Amino acid sequence: MTGKTEIIDFFNREARRYEQVLSKNDGVRWVNNREQALFTQFLHRVPGRTFLDIGVGTGRVLSLLRQEGYHVMGIDLSSAMLQQVRKKAFGAQIALVRADGETLPFRNASIENLSCIRVFKYFRNSRKTLEEFHRVLKEEGCALILFPNKHSYQKLLTIFPAFGNRTYNQSLNLLSYQEIRRILHETGFRILDTCTTIRIPFFCYARIHHRGVLRLLQSLEKGLDCILPKNFLARDYLFLIQKHSTLARSQEKMLKINLGSGFNGLPGWINLDHSIPARASKLKFLLPVLAAMRLIPRESARKEWPPIRIHDCRKALPFTNDSADCIYTSHFLEHLYRHETLRLLKECFRVLKPGGRIRIVLPNLEKLCRAYLERDLAKLSRRPPRDNTLPYTIADYLVMQFFPHELNGAHPPSRWVRFREHFPARHQWMYDLESISVLLREAGFTQITEQPWGESKIPDVRKLDLKPDVSLYLEARKEQ
Repeated sequence: MTGKTEIIDFFNREARRYEQVLSKNDGVRWVNNREQALFTQFLHRVPGRTFLDIGVGTGRVLSLLRQEGYHVMGIDLSSAMLQQVRKKAFGAQIALVRADGETLPFRNASIENLSCIRVFKYFRNSRKTLEEFHRVLKEEGCALILFPNKHSYQKLLTIFPAFGNRTYNQSLNLLSYQEIRRILHETGFRILDTCTTIRIPFFCYARIHHRGVLRLLQSLEKGLDCILPKNFLARDYLFLIQKHSTLARSQEKMLKINLGSGFNGLPGWINLDHSIPARASKLKFLLPVLAAMRLIPRESARKEWPPIRIHDCRKALPFTNDSADCIYTSHFLEHLYRHETLRLLKECFRVLKPGGRIRIVLPNLEKLCRAYLERDLAKLSRRPPRDNTLPYTIADYLVMQFFPHELNGAHPPSRWVRFREHFPARHQWMYDLESISVLLREAGFTQITEQPWGESKIPDVRKLDLKPDVSLYLEARKEQ
């Protein structure tokens, strides 16, 4: 692997022509514009008005930050690169420092936000570098970092460094998506969002001399984005991350379990699910196929899925006794038979720590019945079968909350409809506050109380609670 001195010498030599390389042809310009658009999209979500740019190069990111109205400063190890920035019109107005990103010359918690684009791949020690970023950032400060992907064509460049510039290829320090997430978590960062850049090798764009070829590659990129899993073959990952506050770090250490999460899970929680959409989310290209066949809800294909651990919650939960701080489940228990719900609640009681809480969200049978009596169709509204030619009454819309409605149209359903309607799990039982409280007490819980939407001692419930119009929210506690 190339040493730091060789990398500095390489960029000192390349400084004068580096700007020309970044605008070599239409293909390279399109890649840079795409990367810039992704960066700007994340940039608008960053609080504060100051930025430190690490590895400024010839000032491409500094210029963009200035255009967006940020106060900026920059560092780079290459004195020749810094000289190129100073020659530009905006360069004289920016504080530029020759420094190493692995040993930043700034006080603890002194930087509001930072960016590191196309530079992280040159750092030898990824963990040490992120620890240094964490040290200088203020509480809840953000960072925009472009990480190189180990599982892309760049891996071949490290294996065959003679293919292209040997110094550049031997300097690459590549990481997998899982390694990036793990190191960020261990160094005290919270991931706010991620996206990927190109999948087709960069050198293909660098050799384009005809716009028709560029349009073909652009179409191919869009097709690969739709077909392939998000992280497959991507050249780089752009991460928007945030330094944890003290409160956030304490919550991160909590064991928080979300049962039957679907796409309503969150990072920092252990999201358990065994449904077909959850299993298909591991191969994301299957989601739109299953949605087109109407085997899963269309929203399951459109949503961004959180990290899911595949587990059948009807079986024993994979946690030790008294280990979980809190448990959350939303619109899941009604899909289980009543004896399965009781068994699951006993498992929840087993794994919760003394004093731990469980929050349950369910369709509220009382609210649905009250809506029927009050003729409130808005709370009962559900699309009738496609082949329906019969008028539907308020009673029909109430019954549709419990039974497969596509099987009850004006005509006998086809075999495909029969198969499709039984493909996802249907409601097996319904509850009001009294009936679910009986099961909770039987499982050992006490202090069972109905709760309003979004209010709880359990973190993140405002992001998790669903369907306030028809839902029952309740919590129970395991005694100390």
